[in-house]
Amino acid sequence: MKTKFNLSAVLGMAVAASLVLETPLANATLFDLSTAPISGVTLPDGSIYQANDPATSTGTGVINPFLSLQADPSEQGYNTNAGDFDTKRNGQYTTDLMVGDLKLASNNINYVSFLIDVNQNNNATKISLDRLMIWTSPTAMSSSAVDANGNFIGSLGTLRYDLDSTANGGSSNSVLYIDGLSGSGAGDIRVFIPRSVFAGLALDQYIYMYQQWGTTPGYETNGGFEETLSFGTIVIPEATSLIPLGLVMAAGIGLHLLRRRSILAAA
Repeated sequence: MKTKFNLSAVLGMAVAASLVLETPLANATLFDLSTAPISGVTLPDGSIYQANDPATSTGTGVINPFLSLQADPSEQGYNTNAGDFDTKRNGQYTTDLMVGDLKLASNNINYVSFLIDVNQNNNATKISLDRLMIWTSPTAMSSSAVDANGNFIGSLGTLRYDLDSTANGGSSNSVLYIDGLSGSGAGDIRVFIPRSVFAGLALDQYIYMYQQWGTTPGYETNGGFEETLSFGTIVIPEATSLIPLGLVMAAGIGLHLLRRRSILAAA
């Protein structure tokens, strides 16, 4: 498998400060991107959620998502060729994903970068991303295990990331978003996961991302596909953290020598 790179620049190594806006439910935190600064929200575990630049073009034929979900008033599922739960276009735009398919943030190689295209029916419609979990496995996995409420409780290998992790304060965290660009065609949410989460993994290990949307009251799903792709978008650095150009060039030369190694190998 050919390794994919998106390392055109190595700039900021620090990210803007986090913003936790409200905690209306016990053991829950709502991270509201609709009022967050352009730098987004940085969670305690180091992951970052940003409202995407609307100039980023998405939509079928422009992007190649690995996960497509669609159901009302809520939806859940994970990527695999076989498909499960509320996944759509299985084997085409809901597909297996490998570590070697991941892309690093284009200006900060400390983060693996994802882009989500939200597709709500009406302009300025609210939606909630209520669960996001990432597993890795050396073999293909599947599970349809659910709890009494129909929520996924299965295992897809080794859990590497969880929006509801202890580091992030426990269960029931949600990322809230207002789809001001209703419909498909413009990326909406950028998600940056620390590269260290995947350190040392072989390129041919499977990546499974599980998502659940629309379970926060008032933020239900109501439209088309929510699509996710691995996309080398930018982590916005603090202006004072920019590395001098000479160091950037030196780093670029060093990165060229690593092309035959895993992009996620431990340092």
